[in-house]
Amino acid sequence: MDKRERLPNRRMAQNVTFRAGPPGEEIGYTAILGYYCDGRLGEIFLSSGKSGSGLLIATNETAIAASFALQFGCPPSVMREAMPRASDGRPEGALGVLLELLAAQA
Repeated sequence: MDKRERLPNRRMAQNVTFRAGPPGEEIGYTAILGYYCDGRLGEIFLSSGKSGSGLLIATNETAIAASFALQFGCPPSVMREAMPRASDGRPEGALGVLLELLAAQA
């Protein structure tokens, strides 16, 4: 197993708000993205829903898993390609939508 690359204590961060979900059922999400000194994405904090709700718990756990993947060297593009997509090609979940937004910014 490769070694985890931890982020510095002080790091650049970016807030992103977006909507994800099936058409007509979209949910609002907020992401805080943490970056390494060289500009690589290193962590994701993702939230939505009420405190203690199943949606918030699942969203937080998804972001933690994605952050560990990033810190162990998985590029965001590889995660993005692995995310489930609807029949029209749109990403289905919040992490997929966020990764698409980041890819469009690059």
